[in-house]
Amino acid sequence: MHNTLDWKSSEDTRDIVHIVVQALVEGKRVALPAETAYHAVSSGLNAASVDHLRMLEKSSRIADCCLLIRSFQELRDYVPDMSSVVARVAGRSWPGPLVLDLEVCPERSVLSRLPEEVRNLLIHDGRVGFRVANHDTVRQALRLMPGPLLAAPLRLKDGPVRSASNIDGPAGFSIVVDDGQTQFNDFATRLKIDENRCQVLSEGVLKEEALTRATQFVVLIVCTGNTCRSPMAEVLMREMFAARFGSAETAMRKVYVASAGLNAFPGGSASSEAQAVVSERGLSLQEHQSRSVTAHGLQNADLILTMTKSHRNAIIDQIPEIEDKVHLVSGGSADVSDPFGGPQSVYAACADQIEIFLKQWMYRIDDSLFPEWVESGE
Repeated sequence: MHNTLDWKSSEDTRDIVHIVVQALVEGKRVALPAETAYHAVSSGLNAASVDHLRMLEKSSRIADCCLLIRSFQELRDYVPDMSSVVARVAGRSWPGPLVLDLEVCPERSVLSRLPEEVRNLLIHDGRVGFRVANHDTVRQALRLMPGPLLAAPLRLKDGPVRSASNIDGPAGFSIVVDDGQTQFNDFATRLKIDENRCQVLSEGVLKEEALTRATQFVVLIVCTGNTCRSPMAEVLMREMFAARFGSAETAMRKVYVASAGLNAFPGGSASSEAQAVVSERGLSLQEHQSRSVTAHGLQNADLILTMTKSHRNAIIDQIPEIEDKVHLVSGGSADVSDPFGGPQSVYAACADQIEIFLKQWMYRIDDSLFPEWVESGE
């Protein structure tokens, strides 16, 4: 009979965490809740605890194992040469219900430090599943553990084990941390990524829309008020991507183009002159609503194009660590002047200038930066 520790009623959950960590270090059998299922968990540094996971695997009580790590940044210790698509998905989706199935080279990563028995259970066909779980029990335990956690979701015939009460005695756990019902009624989605090729290996919480948002290459175009220059640039670039990928629908699955202003009044419409100029090109800004630049939007973008040097400097001053992805739309040092207050001909000239610059960016942006979706079974 296992020892059940009640997470919700604990006066100080740190006591539970210390008990769990001590048990894991000693190689004991532990079950922890995540947001998707209760997991059989063992220390990635303890070879003896692997036997329990193998027993559960043979009895079909668990789904595929993965490595629980602390953060997206830690993933680089295991996959030092990760592609930009992998980095993008991990950065946007973790912590959360997503397992990334990635090719690994143990000799070139900290996987080489794990016991051979652990590597044999974890690595299949040169690949490992990685996850950053969004649950305090796991996060706090990992902070105190000297290494990663090997974990596998417990399962019933009809889905994941969502309650500690469903963990049966024969499963052989020493400690079970009970945090009630799990947040989701499904397993974590398992996504295989090779460079930019993405394939869903097992469906779960994250569906197509969420996976599209996680993998899309995001371009953010910035000006001052988000009523003239950046909205025109947004629809022009979106049209260029539609032409590049053969259709607007295909382009939307690969890339997301947005615009914002450093001093925008949220909800404002595009200027009538900007609307008229893009309308002459067969495009529309009728539905456009201005929005302000946000820190989240800047950090989430893969490429940020600004109209002037002052826009670029303001962004870098706010978030210095994103400097490498912030560029002038001109691609050099030239500014795009604000046409605000001028006649439609000035707006048309501004759009022409922006279009020339954007075409140059279309040549610079390599196809490897865009997700290439592979259907299951291919």
